[in-house]
Amino acid sequence: MILLQPGDRRTHRASKVDIRRPVSESNLSCTNRRDAGQPCRTPGVQSEVAECSRMGGGGRREKTVQDLEDLRAFVVRVGGRPVEGGWDRLARYCGLEWSRGADETWAFRYYDCLPSPPDNSVEPIDVLACASMHPGLSKSDLTFFHAERNSIASWLDGLPVDLALDGADESVQRHLADLATWDAPVTLQLLTKVLHRKRPLLIPLVDRHILDWYRPITGERSTVKAWPGLVRSIREDLSLNAVPLHSMVTGIEDRTGERISPLRAVDIIVWMGGQG
Repeated sequence: MILLQPGDRRTHRASKVDIRRPVSESNLSCTNRRDAGQPCRTPGVQSEVAECSRMGGGGRREKTVQDLEDLRAFVVRVGGRPVEGGWDRLARYCGLEWSRGADETWAFRYYDCLPSPPDNSVEPIDVLACASMHPGLSKSDLTFFHAERNSIASWLDGLPVDLALDGADESVQRHLADLATWDAPVTLQLLTKVLHRKRPLLIPLVDRHILDWYRPITGERSTVKAWPGLVRSIREDLSLNAVPLHSMVTGIEDRTGERISPLRAVDIIVWMGGQG
């Protein structure tokens, strides 16, 4: 069903890195994540000292926490337009207090918080998690992801697990663009939601909100026709907004113990803009 040749493997390879390992509030300061225990050089960051009890240790390690007012002040530019309130949209989606209310429940708890190993195997949980964002999973959808699991794994094998979209070269972008050519009985919207869980730094999610927001750039209403242009445009936006997006996803991790990628943050910021 997928137009992939058995020998069609890209040359991009990288060691497997667990970029989505969930952590709890109790051991947040002791995780082996980027910048753990290192002073943050981003303006507006406050430092606090937290006890480290991992593996029975009794030492102390410095934890950095993004200042809330600085996070709220960030303005990102997405799809050629400035977007204020990006942090508020992220915080609201991720179940945190935001400027207009208390915590709420969106798909974050049922999609982003469910771990998925950074490998090439799409598991049932990867498909079922998408039901929180993509209502109406059909029998043919479920059949496709089971029947074509080997072809999907072969396609994923050409994408390094630790490569971010803003660092993707032309060959990787062409590999991503191939998604729109698959002869598959599932929509590209569902396909990207499932595959994003396997490459959260690299594969964008697409839905009607993303299509509409980027339409002035892509000029397309069709998901399939817009997809290659979306990949390029979102890649540019990740580079343009690298500093505020890094600060915001770090702020989410500090407060929830869960890491989302800057790519996922762009998707949430755009999508929450239409939620009132």
